[in-house]
Amino acid sequence: MNKLVCILGISLLAAGVAQAATYTWTGLDAKTRMTNVGNWDAPPVWNNTADLILTSAGKAPGSTYNNITARSITFSNNITVAYGFGINRATTLPRSLTMSADSGNATMTVQSGISADITITATYATPDGVVTNQNPLVLASNLDIVHNGTGLLNLSARITGANDIIKTGSGTLRFSSANNDYTGSTVINDGKLTLLSGGQLLFDIDDDDVNNSLSGSGQATLLGRFRFDLTGASTTDGDSWQIVDVANLNESFEDSFTALSTVGSFAESDGVWSISENGADYEFSESTGFLTVIPEPATLGMVMATAGGILFIRRRFMM
Repeated sequence: MNKLVCILGISLLAAGVAQAATYTWTGLDAKTRMTNVGNWDAPPVWNNTADLILTSAGKAPGSTYNNITARSITFSNNITVAYGFGINRATTLPRSLTMSADSGNATMTVQSGISADITITATYATPDGVVTNQNPLVLASNLDIVHNGTGLLNLSARITGANDIIKTGSGTLRFSSANNDYTGSTVINDGKLTLLSGGQLLFDIDDDDVNNSLSGSGQATLLGRFRFDLTGASTTDGDSWQIVDVANLNESFEDSFTALSTVGSFAESDGVWSISENGADYEFSESTGFLTVIPEPATLGMVMATAGGILFIRRRFMM
């Protein structure tokens, strides 16, 4: 019995140690690969309990080199110069940074004392040239981005997955990848999001009012593009989807903004973007933030004619 209790105690202790998985960057290895254990105060276990603290100690991180999974990444307030890393290896082998939490949301934090820009990219050189944004930042959980620094947080790598990004803090978050294809919502509760020219947000459109969206009470400057996946979208006249919560979000659609689907380009007129797809006509309005199925001109004319006929009959009956 005592032996069993001892074994159980050891097991629980081991489980507790596994959960206390905080790894602090020391940068002492000869190479700046994040998966080299010599760059950390303890050998990391790359899973959904790993909490990474990146500091200015030693050499700054250069690349992930291999796949990394983490519950949280914190950029420490002792960082004073431009900082960041690539989700890459100097080959064409695929690599990824997966944000995954054992419970709740994963987090990425830029502490308030940081004035330097932070960048996560996926650009790497190969013998055949430069390949850009091939390796993703994967959202295996919802990701809370807490940015209270005065510098920029640049997410230049492709963001993928089916979960949400929720931003808080006064800092500015920037997306620049033309290949972003995550289908969760983007919530800017504080500070600012800038979708850079050439950057992309993807919106997955399904049945009426079923979609991901851009919302919050912060600021969004939109210089890039919205790409709408209309593959499974409703074709029923009048169905609509709120893409941008213009009532609460302080958004601005800049001159370089554009709208696309996964198969073609929208045409624009006075801030209204239109496309015909799936045998239906869709319009996205910058002023309302809604995507709507619009009746075809012939159908609209028939509706108006029917309404006019009913009105005419009613007037004759009244006379």
